[in-house]
Amino acid sequence: MVIGTSGGGAAAAVPAMVGAVEHFNANTDYDFALWQGLLGGPVGSCAVSTRFESYGEYTAAMQEMNARPETLAAVGSVTEALAGGPEDSVWNIIHAAGDTSEVPNTVANVINRFDMEQMPAAVAQAIDFADFTHDLTGTPATVCTSIWGTGPTVRIIWGYSSVSDFEQQTESAMASPAFAEKVAANAGGPRPTESQTGVATRIA
Repeated sequence: MVIGTSGGGAAAAVPAMVGAVEHFNANTDYDFALWQGLLGGPVGSCAVSTRFESYGEYTAAMQEMNARPETLAAVGSVTEALAGGPEDSVWNIIHAAGDTSEVPNTVANVINRFDMEQMPAAVAQAIDFADFTHDLTGTPATVCTSIWGTGPTVRIIWGYSSVSDFEQQTESAMASPAFAEKVAANAGGPRPTESQTGVATRIA
C-alpha cells in the first residue's frame, strides 16, 4: 500500500480544492482526502492524499484524467488560487499498528530524514515506537518510508477521530512514565538530519 500526497495551497483555494477532490473521487477508483494544515506548516496550507497499490497504474490513471477538459477546468480553478506550487510525495506503507483501514478525521505526523546507511535502524525504531504508542493509547499508527523526492525519510502517521481526540491522547501518552522511558531508550538510536512534525484535519 502506498500513500500519495500533494501539498500546497492557501485558504482562498479551499473551495476550489474541495470541488477538485470531489471531481476526482467521482471519476476515478481512488479515494482522495483533502486536509487543512493546523500545526507544522504555513497558515492556510492544504494537502490532498490517496492510497494506491501501484504508483505506475495511479500515474497512468491521473494522466488520463488530466487530459479531460472537465478535469482541466477543475484543476485550473485550484491553480489560480494557490499561493505557491504544490509538492508531491509518495510514501510506502511498511507497517500498521492497529486498524488503519479507514481514513481518520485528524492526523499527526512525525517525519524524519536520515542518511541512507541509517535507514534500516531508523525503520526498525519507528515500527517499535508505533507499536508502543498504539499499545499505550490505542491510537492507530502507520509507518511509511520515502526516498524519491524526499531523500531517505521515515514517517509515522497517527490517526484520530478529532482534534480533541488528538489533544487528549497526546497529553495522556506524554504524561505516562512509560513514554518517558521509551524516549530515553531511543536517545542512542539513529539521529535524523532533519525533523518535521505536523497536525492536519480532514475537510473533504
